[in-house]
Amino acid sequence: MKKMPDIAAKAQAATKELPAPRAIADLSPAGRDRPERLSGVTAGDLKGNAAAASDEGTE
Repeated sequence: MKKMPDIAAKAQAATKELPAPRAIADLSPAGRDRPERLSGVTAGDLKGNAAAASDEGTE
């Protein structure tokens, strides 16, 4: 556990040049189509499941 700050600092340094994560809405239609083709899951399915999952445990 003593090494965790060093590990976190190295990870942060290694990823500082990466672009910010993009949302589905940021992608072009072709960019949205590719993951759907590869995974067989549509963006609409993912959005529906994400909304349902976000409601779980809130009752």
